Amino acid sequence: MPEIKNRCIDRHPEDIWTYKVIRPLSWYPTWVFLKLGIRANQITVCGFLLGILGCVLLAFGTHTFIILGALLINSNYLLDRCDGNVARMTNTTSQFGKILDVYCDYTIDTLAPVCIGIGLYLHPAFGIPSIAYLALGLSLSLIRSLRLNISSFTSSITKDVTSGIINSNNTVIKVGLAIIALSPIILLGFALGNALSIFLISYTLIAICELLIYSTIALTKARKDKK
Repeated sequence: MPEIKNRCIDRHPEDIWTYKVIRPLSWYPTWVFLKLGIRANQITVCGFLLGILGCVLLAFGTHTFIILGALLINSNYLLDRCDGNVARMTNTTSQFGKILDVYCDYTIDTLAPVCIGIGLYLHPAFGIPSIAYLALGLSLSLIRSLRLNISSFTSSITKDVTSGIINSNNTVIKVGLAIIALSPIILLGFALGNALSIFLISYTLIAICELLIYSTIALTKARKDKK
């Protein structure tokens, strides 16, 4: 276990939640995976399947299924750290593994809001029309997709190969990262409180603000690069 802690600690933490909570938690299942000889890519696929199942359960919209779905999405978030740990410990990092991890994360990030919207469409709350929740879910999914594309675009401009504009010292960006990293556990909290509609509305508004900030920073860096 000490070796796992030393080799798998996040040297450049993007957010305090991942650094202080999720990363340390990931060391224990990582130890089990290493003992069982499970490969990093197998963990990635397993986490992806759990995330997909979690999204499907969210789409049912009932309280029990929402809680189970949120738990599975949190499991996906934890396993997303374990696969990297195993790859480091076994020296099996590869370009394919990195691409697989990115695409799995991208799929879950964009699918979850749509499924939440479907669930609330089937079981609306606060007297809001069902179609409004479906529109919010689709909007949040689209905004998340745009943010990722903008981040990748900015990375190509700044030549930052790790996380693009996310490694900025800008406090607003750090706050945005914390909100993103906390979204699985916040989702679980709202699921337990049977208030998923508040989660969807809040995160859609936050995502709109975040997209505007990312777009502004991307355009600013692009103009500076031209000069």
